Amino acid sequence: MWGYNEFLGKARLYFARASTADDLDEKTHWLLLGLEFLLRAPLARVHPTLLAAPEGDSILDAAGISQPSTKIRSIQTKTVLERLKKVDAAFGEDRAQDAAYLVALRNEELHSAAATFANADPAQWMPKFLAVVETIANHLSERPEDLLEPEVLEEARAYRATADKAGQHTVDQLISKARTVATALTPVEIAQRRAVRPLRPHDSTVTKCPGCGNDTAVITLSAARPTRAVFNKDSDEIEFTVVKTATTLDCRICGLHLANTAQVMGAGIPRLHEEEFSESRYKGWEELMTYEDAATFLGEADYGND
Repeated sequence: MWGYNEFLGKARLYFARASTADDLDEKTHWLLLGLEFLLRAPLARVHPTLLAAPEGDSILDAAGISQPSTKIRSIQTKTVLERLKKVDAAFGEDRAQDAAYLVALRNEELHSAAATFANADPAQWMPKFLAVVETIANHLSERPEDLLEPEVLEEARAYRATADKAGQHTVDQLISKARTVATALTPVEIAQRRAVRPLRPHDSTVTKCPGCGNDTAVITLSAARPTRAVFNKDSDEIEFTVVKTATTLDCRICGLHLANTAQVMGAGIPRLHEEEFSESRYKGWEELMTYEDAATFLGEADYGND
């Protein structure tokens, strides 16, 4: 029930059924249902207990302690997505939003009287579906070709190419308008706008604006996830590398606003940003517990060194 290979195999099975579906409704059903199992595979690979609901004996069952007389439950998909962002740094907020959109489609079809699949435009959801599948496949060292049937993959890529072209056109228009604004500004107006210090989000960075060319574009970044942690014996510090996803961009001079990760990428800015920092491996513990407190806790204070 909890195994990584089982989740991956079931995802492949359902994706394969989509290629032989009789109509679009059935095809969509199998693809989105298969996605559910693919989303859970990375967590199962880390440890099956990451998928178990905290109530009852589900965690024990996922840990290999069989509970045949107990109803076993797994976590909700929204929790899966939150944990995926921590397990895979490349599965950023944009991919989580894409996956949530697809899950919402499936839920509306299954739990309402609406003909959701019949009315869902593949040009809207298939690019999101492909992006999620590719990100997870890369994390699992798999190829999309190993998960999706050729005709499904070809169709999804065609829809994405069209969406990328339309999205790029939108970004080009936004940048063009920003450049028009920038060229109309006087040196005094530029200096005045540059002097304004906007409220920057905690996780952000500044880069050259693709509109006006000034170093005043603020990129908002998603919450970071450490991808590497290495202990440096020479400095006695732990060195971290964290990855953040670019989510928006705003320039206070030309007014350029890019509203999502896709638009930021369309402006030629990388989706993922790495940052490095280090800290002492002892940082903070001295404030929480003195040596005497530790000795008492461990029982050494009672026995001494005799």
